[in-house]
Amino acid sequence: MTWRKQVLPVMGLYLGIKYQVPDSILYLQSDNLAYLPQASVIDSVAWQHIINYYVSKAPEHLPVPKDPRP
Repeated sequence: MTWRKQVLPVMGLYLGIKYQVPDSILYLQSDNLAYLPQASVIDSVAWQHIINYYVSKAPEHLPVPKDPRP
């Protein structure tokens, strides 16, 4: 899962931003579509700031957890 290709497009749906959303994500969110705003609740500049923040702060890879068994 990547922030730019999966997490942020879903976040954008809940803010009324529907561009650049892959069909696979729309399908997975199909039960929630009635709850989504019809129009964007933030402007494109604010949305780009959110994207830039998450992409710049997200690690390239998540650490693999150690096996908790002795």
